[in-house]
Amino acid sequence: MTPGSVVDDALDPAAVAHAVNAAAAAADDVDRRGRFPAEAVLALRQGGLLGAHVPAELGGAGMGMAAMADIAFRLGGACASAAMVYAMHQIQVACLVRHAASTPALRAHLARIAHSGFLLASVTSEAGVGGDIRTSACAIEPGVTKPGPAGSVRVVKQSTAISYGAHADGLLVTARRTPDAAPSDQAAVLLFTGDYTLERTGTWDAMGMRGTCSDAFLLQAECPADQVLPVPFADIAADSMLPVAHLLWAGVWLGIAADALHRARACTRRARTPDGSLPPAAGAVAGALSTYRMAEARWRLVLDDYEAGRPVPPLEWNGLKVGVSEAALDVVMQAMRICGIAGFRNDSPYSIARHLRDIMSSVVMVGNERILANSGALVLMQAPRLGLA
Repeated sequence: MTPGSVVDDALDPAAVAHAVNAAAAAADDVDRRGRFPAEAVLALRQGGLLGAHVPAELGGAGMGMAAMADIAFRLGGACASAAMVYAMHQIQVACLVRHAASTPALRAHLARIAHSGFLLASVTSEAGVGGDIRTSACAIEPGVTKPGPAGSVRVVKQSTAISYGAHADGLLVTARRTPDAAPSDQAAVLLFTGDYTLERTGTWDAMGMRGTCSDAFLLQAECPADQVLPVPFADIAADSMLPVAHLLWAGVWLGIAADALHRARACTRRARTPDGSLPPAAGAVAGALSTYRMAEARWRLVLDDYEAGRPVPPLEWNGLKVGVSEAALDVVMQAMRICGIAGFRNDSPYSIARHLRDIMSSVVMVGNERILANSGALVLMQAPRLGLA
């Protein structure tokens, strides 16, 4: 139930294994206390995995999307919070690699990120915009305290959630390009810890993904103007943020489902009867595996297209997110039913409780209903690929 070992040759497989083991060892405590998965992130940093997507000429390993997705999958089976922190960080790095590497100042910052293993967080959510990351109320304004050779800019943003914001070394922040710009005319600003302050305005006490520590913050920042990405955020979102997010999130969710299915299989094998006949739940395990395999195949298909540079229509991206999240939730729920009270208990080796609470986030992160509404419009405007003549 793994997508295959696709970790780049430039990476040390032992570093990946160490990070996964560190995540697994702390997973229950991270979940119970709702704390940051520091052990896993430290292992990722020490293994060079946080900056590995940065091109080799800038100090990274040039890690491709398949390798990042594989690591997200492995971490997902160990600790969903650690996996989601890793995925969200790599989304920011991918945006910088694709849209900032041609700018000298931003290239230098990418090299810093790779060399130091900086952890990057995203600041796209904002109070008053209804959860639409393609709309900003705040704006990039002229700065006053950090003039520098290129001038400076400032941003003040009331964010409803900055995942692991208090633990990050830098942020990628969206805002209107100028105070006079339309809400959808956005730019992204790269910030490092010396550029901003965060005032906590709300806490994260959630059912699952508790270790992402997605508190609300008032962000106040000022930085050199050359830390504003030159590409409109609309292009960054469409070309990088959306596809990378859906691919890596899907890897995390499938990792959670795979580990739940492993536990259900182990619990069922334990229940074999003395005469060697199959336990009643064996068929349910096979059914859950079938659901899992179909979701994994869809993920692999889109991942292969993306890696090969083949176009992936928006309808396919939407379908990937909705399809994998719903299937993963279904698999974990089936695993809970298979394990019964052993899966329901927190102190059982077959416990599915953390898996179920974490996977519930998959259908509410960028809510599936909103995505399906957007897909409905696309379906009516264009014929979906059905493999029919």
